[in-house]
Amino acid sequence: MANPPRRAERPCPKSSKLRSPAHSSPSPESEAFVGLAATVAPDSDPGARGGPRLLTGRVQSGHGDAARWLRTFNSAYSRKLGVPVYPGSLNLALAQPFGWAEPALQADLIRFDREEYGGERDILLLPCRLRSLGGEAAFLWTTTTAAHDPEDPWVVEVVASLGLRATYGLKDGDLVTLQLPPFR
Repeated sequence: MANPPRRAERPCPKSSKLRSPAHSSPSPESEAFVGLAATVAPDSDPGARGGPRLLTGRVQSGHGDAARWLRTFNSAYSRKLGVPVYPGSLNLALAQPFGWAEPALQADLIRFDREEYGGERDILLLPCRLRSLGGEAAFLWTTTTAAHDPEDPWVVEVVASLGLRATYGLKDGDLVTLQLPPFR
């Protein structure tokens, strides 16, 4: 078997072009996150007060990479997750980096190996509920490469069984709060 091309030459479902609103070293003080840090920090720490683990982010536009990959492998994603999967993602810019390697998340991660679906990258999915959107069931979505070596750890991509922007009338800058497992 030949060696795979270098990373930069291979298409990847996780866009490397996404940038957080601050573009470098985002901080709660940056204009894009004014008022957001207070909604993120207390509940996003898995050990904080034993309550639900919440993340809040601002909707931002992507580049259509997720749509292309989710459309190409849609039936495989639907089989793996047991629900229809809309061919696109909702990008959320967080006030703090998201850690896919966080020990508290490992038991809930769904690993989708490239051999299983015929793609070029291994995928990680994490069930979540969109608290600010009526508790809609969804999944955080990334490649294992992006999870371990993120170019923009402040951006998460959310996939669901429906187009979240259109269904909920979301536009860039809107706040969305999601809950991570375990769900209580």
